[in-house]
Amino acid sequence: MQTKNRRRRPDTSPPAGGWLVPGTSVALGLLLAVPVALRGEPGLAAAVLAVMVGYAVALVVLSRRFEAADLLRGSAIDERQRSVHSRAAAFVGHVMALTVVGGFCYGLITDHAATMTFAFLGFVGGVSYVAAMIYHAVRG
Repeated sequence: MQTKNRRRRPDTSPPAGGWLVPGTSVALGLLLAVPVALRGEPGLAAAVLAVMVGYAVALVVLSRRFEAADLLRGSAIDERQRSVHSRAAAFVGHVMALTVVGGFCYGLITDHAATMTFAFLGFVGGVSYVAAMIYHAVRG
């Protein structure tokens, strides 16, 4: 009996078959829930685990019907989907930068204890942005 040879082009298969993000979500849920349970807060541990497992399950179930859930699952396989992912990531970067700068400014004005945390996040974000810009400009 002969079976059909189903070949996939390497560039069209999602990383880890689209299971990397849901798997990481469950693993992170366990990683966070165990120490919380060990310090005597089983309710919070269960809630943390439920949120992370719920996110993984929602991605898997919804990715069959909605492209956005499929993209969140890590299954961008064509140029348009990669473009959607890149634009969403850029938008998040802008929002996070605005939030960090706003938090830093608020901290300076109010002498808040988190001011240096916002300064550190701004430094890390700025340095990584400049490094990525140089890398991609040189790489072409």
